Amino acid sequence: MCLFLAYIKPFVSVGRLTLPTYGLMLALAFLLAGLVFYLLAPRAGLPRLDAFNILALVLVGGLVGAKLLYLLTLIPYWRELAAGGWRALLEQVAGGGMVFYGGLLGGVLMLVGYLKKYKLPFLPSLDIAAVAVPVGQAIGRVGCFSVGCCYGVPSKHGLLLPHSLIAPRDVPLVPTQLIETVFCLVLAALLYLLLRRGPRAGVVTSIYLVAYSVFRFVIEFWRGDVVRGFIGPLSLSQWISIIIVLLVLGYQLLSRRQVRA
Repeated sequence: MCLFLAYIKPFVSVGRLTLPTYGLMLALAFLLAGLVFYLLAPRAGLPRLDAFNILALVLVGGLVGAKLLYLLTLIPYWRELAAGGWRALLEQVAGGGMVFYGGLLGGVLMLVGYLKKYKLPFLPSLDIAAVAVPVGQAIGRVGCFSVGCCYGVPSKHGLLLPHSLIAPRDVPLVPTQLIETVFCLVLAALLYLLLRRGPRAGVVTSIYLVAYSVFRFVIEFWRGDVVRGFIGPLSLSQWISIIIVLLVLGYQLLSRRQVRA
């Protein structure tokens, strides 16, 4: 395990090329999550061509949403960034981080818009997306670990990140990125097994949203990076997690009342 982690560095050399591990992991995350969505499309009654079109739109929406929410988390630092001139601002737009919840919202908006426009199966398509998304999350967090972003609090049981570009290098840190990787892989497997049993449409999506939101709310307490936006005592992601859980629970209650009526 330690030997494996030692090879997760910010950059990978391929011949004369030096490529960023973070970017490679994001590309791999989208490819594998997209492959899962594409392969599961018939189970949702979704034509493969439409599944391919959706993936292209989700990629754009996800990247834009993730970047926009990241920029929002920098609001407390905009004055400092502005003092550095347009170059500093452009560097944050082009080379800064991304926030998963923003990517999720952007991708979902594209997915929903396409499904509605072409009158394709709605909830079943969301269910297969709910299986695919955590696969991408798991791989993406390995990219986070490679550069040291989203790092955890100091702990004597943590891991050193000597190659990190962002996290402290000389202090053992809770590997929050890898914890999320493991969680998302397990969640994806469980959701797939549930999907195979043919539950009511929308159940898989609801379970994914609640399970990940609860996990994200908890793991945020173990995060050590401060540039992620806070509203009061909770981070922006924690507030979003609370809203998602409340929306899902509200939707489930409303659906049950409509069934009984």
